[in-house]
Amino acid sequence: MYNLNDNVVSSVFNYQTDISANLTNFVSWEDKYGPLIPQKGDNFTDLFRWNLSDVLIPLNSGGVYVHGYGPLKNYTQQPFAAEDVVVVTDGYCASTCTIFSELMRQRAGVKYISLGGRPREGITQAVGGVKGTNNFPWTYIQQLAQYTVNNLTASPEEAAKLNSTELGEYWSDVVFDRLAIGSSVNVNFRDGIRDGDETYTPLQFVYEPSDCRILYTKQMTVDATAIWKAAADSTWGGKSHCVAGDLGDYSTGSKLAKRELSVYDKVLSRSMHQWRRELREQDYPLDVFTNLREAKLGGDGIMWP
Repeated sequence: MYNLNDNVVSSVFNYQTDISANLTNFVSWEDKYGPLIPQKGDNFTDLFRWNLSDVLIPLNSGGVYVHGYGPLKNYTQQPFAAEDVVVVTDGYCASTCTIFSELMRQRAGVKYISLGGRPREGITQAVGGVKGTNNFPWTYIQQLAQYTVNNLTASPEEAAKLNSTELGEYWSDVVFDRLAIGSSVNVNFRDGIRDGDETYTPLQFVYEPSDCRILYTKQMTVDATAIWKAAADSTWGGKSHCVAGDLGDYSTGSKLAKRELSVYDKVLSRSMHQWRRELREQDYPLDVFTNLREAKLGGDGIMWP
């Protein structure tokens, strides 16, 4: 029963799993998968989104319940105001990070800081990775096709009929035989389309500069709190570290107000300054190269220089 729920009932290939962009249920496979939307000489499915009220959401989300739905439906207030939040990325943001960023920026209006980047002037993107919202490993696609033939057919004749279609091609392991060692095959299954975008442009083709770009300093390489101090000062503290872009004031557009340090902040600041003054290279070695000839590639973490 678990395999049936996990592989079929809660699968995206069940047209009843998701809902339309208008929050209505799909009435058939054709209603969801079409093809319905022609773009650039190709055909695509209809727009669809997760049904967060579905009781099977934990199967699709890895056991996570979404606040505001299901057993957490009593949570109706957001915990923090958008103007009290800033997100810092180093540009290495893809997959789930891009979904989170799209919701934070486009839905909530949270500002983004991009940290570092190549040594050249100008703004950079906070999200530098792929913005596709769902990729499927080829192993999962193959397994699902085989599961359909083996477990969802009523007779050997029906199984043979399915095997005479394109589903029969998924028994081949040639794609794995051609893989380079240590690589994998994944398919960008679902594009992210911004709500209200009538051009249906996948987000991976949309350039989105961050609100502010901050460069790394020497201090940041040995103390992560220096990153957050620069971000906080640039957002609320009246001292901008932006080399491109500008955070401004979230609420009024006026000059930033001075952010007063609490007693705890002042004590922590003095402690950090003292720690930095006493910092020696032998206490915090910066040589993180791992000798690959001695490393256990199956177990040791490797950081390239």
